[in-house]
Amino acid sequence: MVDRPGEITLDNSDNSSEATLVNVEALSDGGTTKVNNSTPRSDTNGPSSDHTLDHEEDAVMVNADDSFPDLEAIPAAPENPPPVPPRNKSGLSISTENKDISSDVDLWTFGSQQDVTEVIGNVVWRLQCAIKANSIDPKSGEQIDNIRDTFYGENAVFTQKSRTMERKDEAWANLIVFPPQTGSRDIYEALDVVFDEQIVDVENTTTPQYTSITKLPPILQIQIQRTAFDPVKQLPWKNRNPVTFPETLYMDRYMHSEDETFLQRRRIAWGWKTQLRALEARRAALKDDEAEISVADALFATKDFITDLQAAEIEDMNVDPNLLENLEERLAEIAAELESLDERIATLKQKLSEQFTNLTQYEYKLQTVFIHRGEAGSGHYWIYVYDFENDTWREYNDEYVSVVKDRRRIFENQSGGTPYYLAYVRSKDKKELVNAVVREVAEVEMADVPHFQPIEMDAQEAEDEGISMGDARHIEHVKPRPLLPKPLENLSLGGQAWDDQWVADVDANGKKW
Repeated sequence: MVDRPGEITLDNSDNSSEATLVNVEALSDGGTTKVNNSTPRSDTNGPSSDHTLDHEEDAVMVNADDSFPDLEAIPAAPENPPPVPPRNKSGLSISTENKDISSDVDLWTFGSQQDVTEVIGNVVWRLQCAIKANSIDPKSGEQIDNIRDTFYGENAVFTQKSRTMERKDEAWANLIVFPPQTGSRDIYEALDVVFDEQIVDVENTTTPQYTSITKLPPILQIQIQRTAFDPVKQLPWKNRNPVTFPETLYMDRYMHSEDETFLQRRRIAWGWKTQLRALEARRAALKDDEAEISVADALFATKDFITDLQAAEIEDMNVDPNLLENLEERLAEIAAELESLDERIATLKQKLSEQFTNLTQYEYKLQTVFIHRGEAGSGHYWIYVYDFENDTWREYNDEYVSVVKDRRRIFENQSGGTPYYLAYVRSKDKKELVNAVVREVAEVEMADVPHFQPIEMDAQEAEDEGISMGDARHIEHVKPRPLLPKPLENLSLGGQAWDDQWVADVDANGKKW
């Protein structure tokens, strides 16, 4: 591995790599294999739809016969292991047998996707390709295996058609949520957009539709889709508005249930949200913080202007004497309406926050947070991983691993980087399914370290060893010599006296080596 200078210049004071995101097509010089490096997709029907490699010809798999091949015809396994997959470092070029791998797309495709969603999807897909299937889904024809059972969930989409409710089942590897266009929202508000009732167009007819979860995976992955397309600039852009998330997540409110009472509970919440959106829209129209002047400020300015006109007593300019009084009444009405809107909005938000608080059957604990810093098409990832056993969050940033002492750095401070991907684990399975990556460092007591006497060497011995007495080299450059413990005098161990004897299996203190 050698550096390839002149491509990307990094700030030496920054401990993160700006070259984490790689465009594979830019690295390849040709070939027929292609990798999709587009922005995250909302298609979650399984790995077969998200990770397709286009080849000139498709490989055909056939059932093997019962005969065994000629073992001598099978090439022997290589003596050396395959090369380590390339790491996407700045200006990195990897050569094997004088061949530049940067032009070999096959060796770059694994792990070099452009965002974390495609990396995880690629890994899961490869695991599914290698693992034995437990069964085949009779509806979709998809392979059912331990990987799928661990990471995949299923939704039921209900659409009202005429007098019947149509149901469509869909599998997903992760839930995709969106940050708000303005302000911030929590993870429940983001998930509500996915599962709440909405009006959709089906065959040129508007109809209500809602989604429920029929199966939750043990490991729940949530993608915060921050990349959008600007139709004016014709460029992708990144939405940095905050999406807050808790350490404990309850998914009960989104589950499918045959109990009509539970569905009615969801419908009540949907009605409250409809009212809330209308009230917030009305408040925004009255206040309009983004406009140059609000309605109330405009009325105040008009009142001051009319007052100045009356004081000026301009000839042939008549001012309705009731105008000022009407303006004051309208100002009072707007102030009262804004106060009422704030109270009603607060009441609805309180009701919504309490509507599902007693539902705690489907409990998940946050285990991993992926953070992205940069723009829509470039940047750098690092992750936070929670160690359940030691109640510790750690940051993994390239080769640096550090303990997070202030958790606000993860859950509140989103200025340096934006959360992009969350992984929750089912609470009852957290000890069996996940574990933090840590390096076990053994602590050695000094008393347990044998003490060796320095090697004494005269001029003749040094000459025999080929070392000059003035040589400043360390002792490790000397030809190794066997080191034995000193003779033990007047020392008894277990009733046995040791007098001027070399004991090969104990040290000078009578301890075993």
